[in-house]
Amino acid sequence: MRGYFNRSYIEGYFTGKHKGNHTGRQIWTLVVFEIWHRLYIDGMANDKKVPYAISVM
Repeated sequence: MRGYFNRSYIEGYFTGKHKGNHTGRQIWTLVVFEIWHRLYIDGMANDKKVPYAISVM
């Protein structure tokens, strides 16, 4: 984990602790953030091994 978020709170989304209409949206937001971070902060956008479909995000 990168340390940006409270790990136990995030795990609650996957264990069903947090229930409601926005759970799926919250998980999707975290997934998109992780992809963005890998591409632009970790520098994978310039990595030729990353498939084109991911690198154009």
